[in-house]
Amino acid sequence: MKQSYAMESSINFLLLESIYFPMFSIFFNLLLLLFMFVSWVYKKRVACENSDGFTDERFKNMSLTYNYLVVICCETLFALNSVLLLRSCFHLHTNGWDLRELVILLDLLFAALSWGAISFHLRGLSTDSQGQKFPFLLRVWWVFYFMFSCYRLLVDIALYKKQKLESVHLLMSDVVAISVGLFLCYSSLQKQGERERTSLLEEPLLNGAESSVQLDKVEGDDEVVTPFSNAGILSHISFSWMGPLIALGNEKILDSEDVPQVDSSDRAEKLFWIFRSKLDWDDGERRITTFKLIKALFFSVWRDIVLSTLFAFVYTLSCY
Repeated sequence: MKQSYAMESSINFLLLESIYFPMFSIFFNLLLLLFMFVSWVYKKRVACENSDGFTDERFKNMSLTYNYLVVICCETLFALNSVLLLRSCFHLHTNGWDLRELVILLDLLFAALSWGAISFHLRGLSTDSQGQKFPFLLRVWWVFYFMFSCYRLLVDIALYKKQKLESVHLLMSDVVAISVGLFLCYSSLQKQGERERTSLLEEPLLNGAESSVQLDKVEGDDEVVTPFSNAGILSHISFSWMGPLIALGNEKILDSEDVPQVDSSDRAEKLFWIFRSKLDWDDGERRITTFKLIKALFFSVWRDIVLSTLFAFVYTLSCY
């Protein structure tokens, strides 16, 4: 009896009351808007100082498909918060003004403004430019938003089980926020954007000089860059990057020269050197312990582990 009471008390301690979430959200959204405004003013100042104009080289040749998917996700969250804002206004107008409802209304207002500002900022980026990474502020915000949405969903589920949740639409909005936040969180972990191509299905996948297409090569290096390494998340999920290979297989029998090369990051030689570089010899002796081995293995493939964990989490949610 005491054990269950202690466990329930610890759960109640970890799960904040729902009134605190709008306050935290308002604070962080205001902080984001402030940082974005300061960044915008700084860039405008730099643009005025440069006579040849201001161009952000980080976003040259960014893939239109991948960029638009990120923008659409941000606009989806903007539309979701706008709809919830209108619903909250109608609810306040019908049932009268309440302090808690007013705080929720302000939360939805600033959330809609934040995602609208992010969408406007991403739309303003040059669509012909390649960016290796999205702005650091947005990447941090996307990861934080995903974690905050997961925690908020846990609180709403706990309130729903206790029959203290006023509306089920909050659970649905949390699920949408987590789904979109998962994609944005994945985007923030990307090393570089997908390179511009004429068409994804027309991009050369095949190898060798006998093929009608040729693979890209890294500038100043003889290393071959395969289309799989340049493909975006949508291409990986739909396997559309295999289109040229499937089309060629319909025309003729595939031979060894038609088999695509393995990306350099997945080759045993490179993975071995990455794994070896993670092994540290901080004890003064060249001795490998179990902890060092596990640590080196984890940090060698930590991105794959994180993505597998996120996908497993989404699969578990879909089972319910």
